[in-house]
Amino acid sequence: MILRKIKLIIFLTLVVNNGFAQIKSHNIAKDSLKNLFDRQFRKLDSCVASTPLDTIFYCATPQIHFMERNTNIKSMSPYTSFGKLWFSKRDWEAWHKWYFDHYEK
Repeated sequence: MILRKIKLIIFLTLVVNNGFAQIKSHNIAKDSLKNLFDRQFRKLDSCVASTPLDTIFYCATPQIHFMERNTNIKSMSPYTSFGKLWFSKRDWEAWHKWYFDHYEK
């Protein structure tokens, strides 16, 4: 049981660090905020598309952080030492609605 928890912690650490590295390594000065949203939505949308009947989706901590920071819509997920580990379908729908209202209208 303890070994399983250690493996989960290591896995989540790698996922979080990799995700944040991808966001930070991109040259934000050359990219518009709309393009940054599009990239984050690709990850979130793929999580939802892979299990469309679920209501909670995992492994998108950097994307959750990006969405919360830029839309001021907080995820229902509790904050952990790794950040927020999941988002709900309602969060995803609210972020898409915000994006549509600010960039697509």
